Amino acid sequence: LQMVAAQPGQILGDDHINRIKELRKDRSLTQVELAQLVGCSQPMIVLWESGKCEPTATAILKLSEALECSTDYLLGKTDIY
Repeated sequence: LQMVAAQPGQILGDDHINRIKELRKDRSLTQVELAQLVGCSQPMIVLWESGKCEPTATAILKLSEALECSTDYLLGKTDIY
């Protein structure tokens, strides 16, 4: 998966940074485990969680499957997973 350099809030909204991390922790996943489920590297998870880059559309789909939530939740469009 590729990374997209972005300013926080550009695509996913400011909440995405906390949502990825919160959902990962709620599901008792390590960054390494989430990376394996999504098909990316652990450093990429760090970049997404820190807001230094945003996931691609493909990565958002894979994150939603791995974290058992909707893409809209990750995109900050809804507060319902």
